[in-house]
Amino acid sequence: MTREEIQELINSDFHVLKEGIAIKVDGEIIDYIQQLDEKDSPVYVLKDLLDWSDDELQQLQPAAL
Repeated sequence: MTREEIQELINSDFHVLKEGIAIKVDGEIIDYIQQLDEKDSPVYVLKDLLDWSDDELQQLQPAAL
């Protein structure tokens, strides 16, 4: 993923990325993450991804449409 793609998702009111799918969270993001089953795949807060290096971002792949 690129920084531009992440910013577009944030601008479209998405909050987290789970299994490559952008999700809009109603309420607190931390509450959403805490209620997930720990066995689920990682959940990334989109705003936090803006601080990642370009190499790290390249490893994240959005879900195929």
